[in-house]
Amino acid sequence: MNIIIATNIDHNYWNTKHHGFIDSVVKHAKENRIILMLMNDGTPGGPLSGYNIPSKIETVTIDTNSINYSRHVNLKSSFPDRPNYICLESGEFVDFINFNDNDILILCDWDVIMQRGFTEKELKIINNLGAMEFGQCRDHYDPKKSTRIYREGNLLYGYLEMNKIFNDISKNWIIYQAGVQVARISAWKRLYEYWKELAPKMYKYNREHFAGQGLFNYIIQKFNMVKELPPSFHNGDWFPGTPARIINNSLYVNVDPLGTGGNEKVLFNHHNWKSLPVF
Repeated sequence: MNIIIATNIDHNYWNTKHHGFIDSVVKHAKENRIILMLMNDGTPGGPLSGYNIPSKIETVTIDTNSINYSRHVNLKSSFPDRPNYICLESGEFVDFINFNDNDILILCDWDVIMQRGFTEKELKIINNLGAMEFGQCRDHYDPKKSTRIYREGNLLYGYLEMNKIFNDISKNWIIYQAGVQVARISAWKRLYEYWKELAPKMYKYNREHFAGQGLFNYIIQKFNMVKELPPSFHNGDWFPGTPARIINNSLYVNVDPLGTGGNEKVLFNHHNWKSLPVF
């Protein structure tokens, strides 16, 4: 069994946003396989010009014209900087790369860095994931904080009222952060099968770029595929009500306001372009 760390990125973000994902995983994931999935939209020159990819990184180029279910075909016009927006949170990458079903793939957003290596406890949690389980961290920790994504602390009204799209959402389902998804390839394949069936409906009624995140949350809870991870695994200081705080440009959880200890550095810092984190 391998633990694989991966991301997928399009030309636009590759050429404009570099906040350390590659360098951080090369530094801290020395024993792990690392895959960079480049979405090729035909831009002349390609996205790799002028950047030296470390030899440890496996680069896989995926033609965006070959993507059938991860493209948001009804994306609203207020997202003009990424007309070919594709996120492989769906698991569609299994159509393009050969894996063993027992391998574990951690898919990260491009605005994530790895701040440290895995602890023995984290490796045990990862290795104990079931064949159809996704290890996920919460997306917010305070049900009183509401935005257009987080409403009343649950998925029922979140992501612009998903209850208008699916009529079987439990009021007990919460919102998990899809910026880091951890699962065996067998679970990714199962997710993708559900995705192919449900994505057209989701994309028809929700034109936001985060529609896929909502669909991911729906699938893993409807089909009992979620195992909650501790907040130190993946966090961001911008998650509503999070216990995470930035200290000296690094992200920590369980911050003790008295400064007497108890701080734990977050493994995957989801900085959301708001800071230049160190690692």
